[in-house]
Parts: sequence; structure tokens; C-alpha cells
Amino acid sequence: MKDKGLEIALSSPAPAHSGALAALRMVVRILLRATDERQLLLDCCRAVSHVDGYREAFVATLGADGGLEVLAEAGQDPDPRGWLAVLESAGRVQQLAAGPVLLEGEGGSGAALALPLLTGADHGRGLPFLVVGGADAAAVRFPESEVAVLEELAADVGHALVVLRRRGEHRQAEAYRDRLVELVESTSDLIGLVTPDGTVVYRNPALCDALGVWPGRDLTGRRVESIFFPEEAHRLREHAFPRAIRNGRWRGGSALRRGNGGRLPVSLVVLAHRGREGDLQYLSLSMRPVEAGAEPGMAAALSREDAPYFPEPRLPVHTGAETLLLKPSRLCFLQAEGHYTRIHSRDGVFLSSQSLGRLEKQLRTAQFKRVHRSYLVNVDCIRALEREDTQHYLVLDHEDSRRVPVSRGKIAQVRAWLGLADE
Repeated sequence: MKDKGLEIALSSPAPAHSGALAALRMVVRILLRATDERQLLLDCCRAVSHVDGYREAFVATLGADGGLEVLAEAGQDPDPRGWLAVLESAGRVQQLAAGPVLLEGEGGSGAALALPLLTGADHGRGLPFLVVGGADAAAVRFPESEVAVLEELAADVGHALVVLRRRGEHRQAEAYRDRLVELVESTSDLIGLVTPDGTVVYRNPALCDALGVWPGRDLTGRRVESIFFPEEAHRLREHAFPRAIRNGRWRGGSALRRGNGGRLPVSLVVLAHRGREGDLQYLSLSMRPVEAGAEPGMAAALSREDAPYFPEPRLPVHTGAETLLLKPSRLCFLQAEGHYTRIHSRDGVFLSSQSLGRLEKQLRTAQFKRVHRSYLVNVDCIRALEREDTQHYLVLDHEDSRRVPVSRGKIAQVRAWLGLADE
């Protein structure tokens, strides 16, 4: 096959192709009862390929490794690999993000129209697209009216994909939340949640027992002073909370105010929890009683093994077949590639459909720094700072000792982060 590109001219407006309208009607009925993404794509391909004039239909996606993966296919001797070779041979895959791509088989053996299913931020897992193949180039010219109908069909399928994926993400989030609630409710660690202004919104049973209060007691209007002595609450507001918000966490010691007026020294970890857009939602307080004779201030020196456990937040990355939950601590650096971001980690390289700016908001901790317009770096992976003429580079502790450029406007900040003197 060879790529004719725009040599297949769009004809002047004509009545919409009856086959495309028939396919659209069948696909709409399929969408109304869709519950599974794979089955949805297969049913849509079957519906389109059964229409007179269309020989085959398949859905493929641009995978995390940059390759093309077929998700579903149907028709009379479908040849998805042949059409994908046409797309790749001329480097036209990326053009799908902007709209339909017209193709012609070798020697006029057939014509096909590739249509993106998702656009913009809804790419989700790569860039899925639908390819509709006709019997031959002479019989199927894909006039403007037919292209418009097929674009509507692809847009409807794309919308259904977004809905199904969001439902799946919502179910996963609910399952994760339920497991986390079960963990927090059953742990012997003393755990509370407060808003950034210091309003208490949750106390687990262990914390209620330590305070000597009933777990079901109304928390309306309760402040951190209901848990800590006034001087301790003031120190948390002025010191611990701001540091946790800025750096992601704070560790130290404090003392709880028990219901009988007694004082309970505790080791304390404060974690800042942010939403998907990077907005601060609440602070979690994880505590353990300090052994008798130990001073609260000594809790900051406790070993990491003694700190209350709290699961490390994960960064969701969609691939062609699944949603990976990456540990930020395993990431080395992130590199912008247009509207996408390539994530380099110790577990492999992954392509995310989210922009670097959006991922930066999700990784808003002291561990990740923007050193260049196109690079976000995990400072724990920095091995050296090199200079070539006027350009500086960070050498990363990565498998290929990757070098990342540093913007001139960032070099002073980078040197400060690394504890280096000014040049």
C-alpha cells in the first residue's frame, strides 16, 4: 500500500452517504447500552463493516512506546496492519489529532478514512482512532457529506469512551477509598484529618480512644485545639502546617490533650493532600504515642521505621490497555512532547496524554523541580551538574546517565537546591 494523502480529493457537497447514515444509526444504538470499552469498540467495528460499501473497520491507538496497537477489528478480510503501515510510512499518525486522514491502497486497491475518536485533553490512553475501509477507490470517494457523517459517528464513539473511562476511574477511586477507610479505621495509629484553616473533619477510632471521646461525637466547628494543647496547636498552625503544604510533609513531635486534661506525647507526621489539579484539599495527621520518658521534641529524631505508615500517592498514567499507578519516588524526569509528556522512571518509559504543566501540579512537592520549559526533574535523581560553554546540564542517576538541560533563568535556583555556591 502507499499513501496518497490529499491526492484523494474531496468532492463538492453531495447528499450524505446512505451507508454512513445507516452506520451512525446502528452505532448510536450500541452506545446506549455500552458498559465495556473493548466490547463497545468491537460492536462499533462490526456495525460499520456490515454496511454496504464498507469492507472493514478497525480501531487502533498510539501506544506509550510510540507504536500502533489494534484494539478491535471486523469486516471482510480486514487488513489493519496494511492501513497502519500506510499511516506510519508517511508519518501521518500525528495528523489524526487535527482531523480525518484520507488514504488509498496500493494500485487503487481500496480507500480508507482514518478518524480520531478523542481530541485534546480527552486522549486518555494514547490517541485512539477509527479506520473505515471501502471496497475500492473508485466506488468510495468519501465526499464531504459522508466524511461529516463519519466524523459525527467517531465523535459519538469518542464521547462514549470518555464516559466509560471516567466511570471506571470513579469505580477504582471508590474501591481505593474503601480500602483506605478500612485501613484507617482499623489501624492502631492515631489519625485525624483537618482542613488548611485547622478545622477537624475526621478522627479515627484509635484517636478518639486516646482522647477519651466518643467516636460518633459531632465534629461541627471543632478546631485543632480540640485535639492538641493551645501552645501545640499554635506551633502546628505556624510551623508544621505551612511546611507540610510547601514540602508535602512534616515530621516532629507534639502532645495531645486528653479528655481528662492529661497530656499524651506523640510522634507526628503531617501530610498535605492535593486534588488532581494540584489544589490543596486537606492535611492528614498520623500519630503514635511516644514511649514513657521520651520528650515530644525527640519524636523528630525517630527512625523512619517508627513513623506512621501512609500509602505513597500514585500518579495515574493511561496506556493502551491499562492505567498505571506510578510511584513518584520511582520517577527520574518528565519531558514535554507537544501536548503529551514522556515519563522516564526506574520501571520504564511511559507516554502520558497530560501536559507537563498538569503533571507538575500533581507532583507539587519539594522532590520535583522545573529546570527547563520542557523538563521536570526528581532532585533525588540528580548526580552531577555539568557546564558546556554557557549551557548547564543535570546528569541524572538513570540507566543511560541522561543529561537534562537547565534554563539560564533557572540555574541560580538549581545551584541553591543542590547547595552549591554561586558562580
